[in-house]
Amino acid sequence: MNGDEMKDIEEVLKALIPKHAIMHFHDQSMIMKVGNIITGGTHYHYSNEKETDDDKPSLTHTEVKIKDALIETLEATDENGKRIFTEKRQWYAVYRVLSDYCGYPKNMKDFADLMCNLDLDDNYPECSHEAFRKVAYLNTALSTKLSLWHNYRKCSNEKTRRQVAVAMKLMEVLKIKL
Repeated sequence: MNGDEMKDIEEVLKALIPKHAIMHFHDQSMIMKVGNIITGGTHYHYSNEKETDDDKPSLTHTEVKIKDALIETLEATDENGKRIFTEKRQWYAVYRVLSDYCGYPKNMKDFADLMCNLDLDDNYPECSHEAFRKVAYLNTALSTKLSLWHNYRKCSNEKTRRQVAVAMKLMEVLKIKL
């Protein structure tokens, strides 16, 4: 696409979408950049201002709520006072909750990119789709419906229990009933 075509697209978008408008599109799982439009997950962010490398779209009200819920889950402790969310692969539990119940992307890479855009503290486990993409293949209990996960709270597999603990805590914080 040449510069003139890009300008034409920008002009059409400026006429159609007011400055800083946010439109929700469910089942959208692409992340791409076209001119000044940034798409990601369930949101389109548009700004008619020039974007720099340091600029990130501001978070929507929903994204702020999800970020707050994630922080509460990341800081949650068990009955012994130990954090329940300590490993990168536990992002799989977050992925399942948010993609199944909150309209976040089913594509794991797109999901991980959106989580990175939340700008969480570096003290938390990093969200990388490479770290959690094989979890369901290696643990068949976690490939089941999320509504069945509560049955695995006391299973013998510690890795399964840790995933379930994170999912259950996040659903509790987000007030998601099974």
